[in-house]
Amino acid sequence: MAMQRSRFLRMSALMALALSTTGLSQAKTPQHAAAPRPNVVVVLLDDLGFSDIGRFGSEIATPTMDRLAQRGVSMSQFYVNPRCSPTRAALLTGKYPHEVGMGGLPLPSLMKTPPGPYQGYLNASVPTVASRLKEAGYATFMSGKWHLGDAPQNWPRKFGFDRYFGLISGASSYYELVTETMGKRIMADEDTPFTPPAEGFYMTTAITDRAVDYIRTHEQAAPDKPFMLYLAYTAPHWPLHAPDAAVRKYDGVYDKGWPDVRAKRLSRLKSQGMADLAVDAANWPAGREDWDRYPDKAGWARRMQVHAAMVELADAGLARVVETLEQSGDLDNTIILVMSDNGASGEDAAARGIDKPEILPGRQGSYVSIGKEGALMANTPFRDVKGTVFEGSVRSPFIAFWPKGLGRAKGLKSKGYATILDVMPTILDAAGVAPDSGEGRSLLPVLKGKAALKPQPFYWEHYGWRGVRDGPWKLVSPALSKDWLLFNIDRDPGENKNLASSQKALVARLSANWENWAKATHSESLDPKFLRMLDEGGKAAAKTPKAAQ
Repeated sequence: MAMQRSRFLRMSALMALALSTTGLSQAKTPQHAAAPRPNVVVVLLDDLGFSDIGRFGSEIATPTMDRLAQRGVSMSQFYVNPRCSPTRAALLTGKYPHEVGMGGLPLPSLMKTPPGPYQGYLNASVPTVASRLKEAGYATFMSGKWHLGDAPQNWPRKFGFDRYFGLISGASSYYELVTETMGKRIMADEDTPFTPPAEGFYMTTAITDRAVDYIRTHEQAAPDKPFMLYLAYTAPHWPLHAPDAAVRKYDGVYDKGWPDVRAKRLSRLKSQGMADLAVDAANWPAGREDWDRYPDKAGWARRMQVHAAMVELADAGLARVVETLEQSGDLDNTIILVMSDNGASGEDAAARGIDKPEILPGRQGSYVSIGKEGALMANTPFRDVKGTVFEGSVRSPFIAFWPKGLGRAKGLKSKGYATILDVMPTILDAAGVAPDSGEGRSLLPVLKGKAALKPQPFYWEHYGWRGVRDGPWKLVSPALSKDWLLFNIDRDPGENKNLASSQKALVARLSANWENWAKATHSESLDPKFLRMLDEGGKAAAKTPKAAQ
């Protein structure tokens, strides 16, 4: 009996040790297991000016984007393409837009265009960030503006998105789908054309509603599966549409004109740590005297009020997405990236011939834009507007938020520059997915404060506009011009002083690099006659101000 008792005690001790060891092992498992992969939310605004966000100097109320910037990282040197579709193509593929068929805007689906850099629809053979994440086990959603091909075979669900709702084509009324000179706009719900209800529809709200629905439905069906949401607002792209109540909040704000608003934005930029951007206004083509002579001051102020309301409503939509993530406990492990597709537009939307002048801007039936003066003000402190290769067109505000991934890294990154080509590699890196080949690089080490941004050349070609940023230098050639302008962006972000005549060897080197890039991407092949037809925004900007000569 004593022997049996001794054997029983030894066996009990061994079992207890085994159980305790197993318990310790189980307790340690979460510490050694791979961290849950983050959700991804990419927010792309449309024609947002550089200083249209509060964090970047604006008078417009954008508390959600400001909060993300305060808790995350913002960049004051982030480059995109001169127009919407090329930027969207680069964002989704990590490649220059010419490499994936989107060197320009989409062409009507009935037009037969040869495959190539200007085919007008996204190349189906190129992986997108959505398709790569989907292969890695992510759910993928998109709500908003596509603008990468109107034909059904070129719609989002063919490019890796599980769910889609939004505007397939370009600029559209926020209240309805109208037939205009450029053709009827297309919306889709999944793969089916969608017609907005006759009453109660507002584009920004509808895009937000569907985004929130996608997240909530996903959390109920697959709470442990990460997701990507591409939230592509049409705001604040013209036409200027917003409810009266939202517009009234900005009564009086713009009554003193663009000189007053621009001066205040410059002051805020300086106070918010961007003193290097409080630049000389030598290239500002509309000053106090121009405002004093302006014939429709009340109309301009009203248009800017609507523009501001559209930005604020987009921010409020993003707030609903953030709140949904907070309610589910997922916000801290969601990487949110906010940017614009290009700078504010100086185009005249009324020239399309469907505006009803008797209707107040903002209301259904009006079809106007903020115009050149408003766009220049929105792009403070930079030169020029959408469609060019000057900073006002190609520099975007950028915000990155990911509490669990970025840790204590917060604040402004003003040294060095990043580009739209870096977005896809950054997302794949955060998700633990191997990168694709391309010119971009992951920004995670920079966003975490573990590395500095290293200079890397970034090239532009858009309807004849040419350019390259390489280190502190930027080379620009307006459409249909053979001449190059050279600027030191680190010292002259306002592009006031053209150094081409004193730096001829540098101009020769950078222009040769551009030519090599153009040949590699076939972006030099656009017919000059076609350029003259398509270059909407570049004609006025191609005139070099005296200060830059």
